[in-house]
Amino acid sequence: MAKSLGPSWQDNPRAMALVPWRCHLRTLLLAASAAALVQCKGKLSSIGPAPQKTTQPEPSPLNPVTSVADRPTPMASNTGGVPEAWFRFDLQPPVATQVVRTVRLWSTYYYLPVFRLRPGGTPIRNASEQSLFGNEGLTVAEWCDLALQGSARIQLNAGQFQAISFADRSTSNRVDCTATIATTSIAQKIAGNRFEKVSAVFARPARSPEALPFRTIAVDPSFIAHGSTVFIPSARGTSFVFEGRTLSHDGYFFAADSGSAIIGNHIDLFTGTTSYKSGQAIPFRFVSSSESSLSEAQIVKDVVAETFLRTQHRYSGK
Repeated sequence: MAKSLGPSWQDNPRAMALVPWRCHLRTLLLAASAAALVQCKGKLSSIGPAPQKTTQPEPSPLNPVTSVADRPTPMASNTGGVPEAWFRFDLQPPVATQVVRTVRLWSTYYYLPVFRLRPGGTPIRNASEQSLFGNEGLTVAEWCDLALQGSARIQLNAGQFQAISFADRSTSNRVDCTATIATTSIAQKIAGNRFEKVSAVFARPARSPEALPFRTIAVDPSFIAHGSTVFIPSARGTSFVFEGRTLSHDGYFFAADSGSAIIGNHIDLFTGTTSYKSGQAIPFRFVSSSESSLSEAQIVKDVVAETFLRTQHRYSGK
C-alpha cells in the first residue's frame, strides 16, 4: 500500500510549492502585520490538508461473483500453496436457459494421499529408473498406496509440497504389494509403477494441468464431455472443510478427469487430500458410491462459471 503524503500541508512538498513565494516572504518580514498574516492564512487554508490515501476493502469471498472481471487472480496464500481463488464457492445457480442437458448420475470420490519422505525408504522412481528424491523414499505400505492412487503430494522441508503423478510401468525394480493390497492381480499390476514430478498444486488430472479439490470430477467423456461445467443442485449449500476452512458449496463442478472405472453415468469427485475412510461420512449427498442411488445433474453453459472453472483448472480445451 502506498504511503500517505503526510497529515498536513507542512509535510507535503507539492502543497508548499503552491504557496506563492510572496506569502513566505511576508510571513518572515511582516510577521507583525495582521493583514499580511490573514492574507497568508487565507491562501494556506485554501490549499487544505494533503490528500490522504484510503484503502478500499477487499471483496469478501462470500460476496457473489457476477462477472468474469470480479474473479480474483490465483495466488498462493497459505502453507499448502493453495491459490486463494480455489476457496471461492460463490457462483450463482444457472437459469433455465443456461441448462443444456439434465442427467441422472451416481458418484464416488477419490483423494490424494500425502506422504513424508524418510531416509532409506522405498524409492519413488521415474521413467529413467532414477529416484525422484535421492536416497529418501516411503515405507512399502505407503509406496503401494501411492501406486494404487496414481498421484500424491510429497511433503518436503519447510512445509513445501511436490505433486507427483503416474508416468509408466517398469518390468524391473518392482515392489511387492501383496501384503498391503488384497487383490493379487492389482498388486502385481502396480508393482512396477513409475512417477514424475508435476507442476500442480495437488495433482494433474487427465485433461487439465490442475485438479481442484471439490471442483474436479472424473467422467466418462462419451457421456459428459471433458471441459463441461456441471451443476448438481443437491450439492449447493453443502457445508464442507477444505484446508481447515469451512465452506459452503455453490453446486458447480468441472469435468477434467477420467478413469478406467468411470463408465457411463458414473462420476468421481476429487476431494484433495481429504479421505473419508475413517468412518467420517462424506458431506455431499450425491456421493453415494451406489449405482442405484442417482442424483440430478445439469450440464450448463454459463460464461461466468465456465470461464472461472477453466481458468482455475488451466484448461486449454485439448
